[in-house]
Amino acid sequence: MYLLFGFIGAISRITSVITSPFRYILSALRLNWLTSLGTILRAPLAPLQRVFGTMTPLQDLRESYADWKEEQEYKKLAKDMPLIYAPGAADYSQIHLVRGTQRLVLHIGVSTFSSSAEITLYEETEHPLTLRFTRVNDAEYGAPFVLHIDGDCEAAVDGRAAHGDTAVKHRSRLVINEDEYLVELYAWQVLPYAPRLEVGWYTDKGPVRHHNEDAIAVARSQHGYLFAVADGVGGGEGGELISEFAVRYLLAAFEQNIAYKLSWHNIFQKAFENINKEARRFGMQSQAMAGTTLTAVVVKGWDATMAHVGDSRLYHVSGGTARQISTDHVRMVQFEAPGAGQVPAQLERSILTQAVGKDDSITPQIVTFRLQPGDHLLLLTDGISNIITPEELATLTRDYRAARLPRHLAQLANERYNADNVTAVHVQFLTTKRRTAWQPVAEPRVYTSYQKRQLRLNAPKAMYTNYVMKQRRRNLWLVLLVLILLVGFVFGAYRAQQSGLIGVQPTATVTPTATQTPTLSATPRPPTATRTPTPTPTVTVLPPTSTLQPLPTSTLAELPPRRRGVRKG
Repeated sequence: MYLLFGFIGAISRITSVITSPFRYILSALRLNWLTSLGTILRAPLAPLQRVFGTMTPLQDLRESYADWKEEQEYKKLAKDMPLIYAPGAADYSQIHLVRGTQRLVLHIGVSTFSSSAEITLYEETEHPLTLRFTRVNDAEYGAPFVLHIDGDCEAAVDGRAAHGDTAVKHRSRLVINEDEYLVELYAWQVLPYAPRLEVGWYTDKGPVRHHNEDAIAVARSQHGYLFAVADGVGGGEGGELISEFAVRYLLAAFEQNIAYKLSWHNIFQKAFENINKEARRFGMQSQAMAGTTLTAVVVKGWDATMAHVGDSRLYHVSGGTARQISTDHVRMVQFEAPGAGQVPAQLERSILTQAVGKDDSITPQIVTFRLQPGDHLLLLTDGISNIITPEELATLTRDYRAARLPRHLAQLANERYNADNVTAVHVQFLTTKRRTAWQPVAEPRVYTSYQKRQLRLNAPKAMYTNYVMKQRRRNLWLVLLVLILLVGFVFGAYRAQQSGLIGVQPTATVTPTATQTPTLSATPRPPTATRTPTPTPTVTVLPPTSTLQPLPTSTLAELPPRRRGVRKG
């Protein structure tokens, strides 16, 4: 019936637009009675148009078509998406440990906004024990809780030794040393198969700022979801770069860890530390010490884990009441400003006590809480949260769909003289058993994936400080000097090698001598007998040097010459 009346109103308006030129012509020809006839014919539709005048029939038809298309997508995805919780999974709110007349009660779930609970036994003794119960997937573990015991003891659950994470059911018997406890689980509501999410987001620079320093991260996986908002601080381009880097780094951590059974408390702690270190390094080389607030939530099944620093906020709307989960890391400071009559006026200004890039160390607020069908999550930057009250937020979540509420919140904040960027993410958890069909869509300042090269934060050259530029110039001159010395050394060694002074191995050489034996020819010749000539003595008569007369020569005959040879005998 509603669509019929809307269709009639649309036809009436279309008819009015089409006939308007003819009405003008009839009025010029003084044939107004025909125009009056058209008015009379449309008169019965006037009451219906007054009743349904505030509607936009074409827009309603588009929404109806979108809902029908969404139903078809749900049917296609029903076979592909795995179940996160088995049918009839209960949302337990209390764990009772019964021992005789003693009953220890642990609160868990929605009442504490946590999926785990702890209790300490034997506090007064030297060896206290801590029992930690954690909500898990019933279909995966075969039990709604696992028990982890910190301390030295002998423990068993239903006769099995308790080592590490041990499954605990309703009416399980827990034995610790010599004490026996009966575990009783109490639930107040039965959850459907898995949460179906409707998500909407919007970000804008606002009516005053010249650029948008906010950033949004939206991601979806078979195993969970990630939503994050970051509000860059510090002005200029630095706030934009750091907020974008922060959400992209969280996207990387989400995609690499969501498929595994890991503690998101530890993952968020390490991710925030790495983001802060990179932001501090960026601040040392840029002109301004920029930073960002960062609020993120990971949803797995019906459990949500939030990590937060800064003054952006996360609201959990349940049962018509909006509760702020995050804590504002701000401090109010009073200062004096000259007034109109030269009288100082006391003004207050909020200063962030924790933010990414503010200090060398960072301690994010990490909270795990339980969701219920019909709940809402709102991630808002201070451009909206400082203007719109939680009571208004709770009312608006009932009046607007998830896809439309973020834009309406931004428009409402701008109408109330907002002077900052505006960003909102709305997540609605429905009770239907159908799967979620929405898909993350990348938009300006809205990111749905990451790239490895974007996991480092580098400042543009225009943002380098003078100190950094001088340091880089000095390093450049040192490098050039070393290169010049190295080239000179290599060139000198090359010239020395060419001249034979260095770098040449000595070659063995034979110096010819006067008595060198000639080398024999290849063809030997027979030796030729040669006679060695006998030297003939030459007698030289010297003139006498004395006046004495020579003696007379003997007349005896000379003896024959004596034969030389081998003596006989």
